[in-house]
Amino acid sequence: MVGHIAGKRLAKMPLPVHFDYMLDQEISMELKAPPEAVRRAGRALTEHAGCFWMRQPGAPLQNRADVELIVRRLRENGGAAAWQAASEIEACL
Repeated sequence: MVGHIAGKRLAKMPLPVHFDYMLDQEISMELKAPPEAVRRAGRALTEHAGCFWMRQPGAPLQNRADVELIVRRLRENGGAAAWQAASEIEACL
């Protein structure tokens, strides 16, 4: 991938990995999550609260990117039950 900084093209200079991730997040944020996925993700927030130490309490689930983050955090920070919840949420997406 070729990047642009201050209007200048940087040939042969790939964007750092986190920039690629941010571009994917912006695309995902435009997509709405299915209501069932949002419902299951909300339930996972309370049932597996230890997986979401970084999340503001009461922050709403607004889009698909929020639900995908819930799935990722369940898998990164949870046990077998959290992995099962993540699989169920992902099946709804």
